[in-house]
Amino acid sequence: MFKTYSGLEYLAIDVANAYGWDKETFEWRIDWVKENQDSLETYASKAEEPHLYNKAVAHFRKALKSLTEMGNTLIKEMGFFS
Repeated sequence: MFKTYSGLEYLAIDVANAYGWDKETFEWRIDWVKENQDSLETYASKAEEPHLYNKAVAHFRKALKSLTEMGNTLIKEMGFFS
């Protein structure tokens, strides 16, 4: 059975993929972004695809900000905080 992911979780997966964690599980990648979300930009120079990584982080941040501004409590339930 396949697990479904939210749009924000897919963006987190994309961030981790661009960094170079594309061989890890989706859950691992999401957790990595959650654990490092306050300092994601500092990892850009170490990313496998720095340009794609920066773009992925920017889109993740934009989505997180939009959801926060909408008062979406789901992001807190998923463990993402702005």
